[in-house]
Amino acid sequence: MANGNGNGGGIKGFLGTALMGAIAGFVGDGITEVSRVPVLNDAAPIGGAQMSNFELITYGAGAVMSTLGFIDMVTRRSIGGIGKALLPTGLGLIYGVQNYETWGAEKLGIRK
Repeated sequence: MANGNGNGGGIKGFLGTALMGAIAGFVGDGITEVSRVPVLNDAAPIGGAQMSNFELITYGAGAVMSTLGFIDMVTRRSIGGIGKALLPTGLGLIYGVQNYETWGAEKLGIRK
């Protein structure tokens, strides 16, 4: 049974989509930090001492995607056409950025 996102349905499709989101979050945060992209790499106005604008935006987008996906799963009604297909992507984004910040930058030698 296909779910429209090309990964098939069920747990395997969910985990595959979440993995793609996690990779996007991890790599995106790394590229932003290494290249020092203006504005995105600047300190965020909220969210903690070392949080960049990229992290704030990505955490926020992941939270919105996850929340809307969860609401669709529970109520079976999408909000603005945004549905449960975004749940694994949102969770993956949050997980990827969090892992980059927790251990990825240090293990890759970006931060010492």
